[in-house]
Amino acid sequence: MADRLAANRKLKGGGHYDGYSAAVQRDWNSRDFVETIELNVLQIANFLNEFEKSTKYKLAKVNEKMSKLERTIEYCESAVRASLEPPPLGAGA
Repeated sequence: MADRLAANRKLKGGGHYDGYSAAVQRDWNSRDFVETIELNVLQIANFLNEFEKSTKYKLAKVNEKMSKLERTIEYCESAVRASLEPPPLGAGA
């Protein structure tokens, strides 16, 4: 009977079982920490992917507008050059 009481005390928190429960608690804490880090890394990766997609789109729009402006400037430059050149001999009059 006394042996049975001593065994119950060990199972309820006394004896060498405390080492196991502390190890299990450390393991759970470690796993929880790792899971938190993994979740944060995934959130950062998702943010960076969305940021890249948004940035590429915006840069493509800016590039399109710049190309249009370059064509307009080239047209204006050629129109100004043409207006500054003297008319060819024999044309006009």
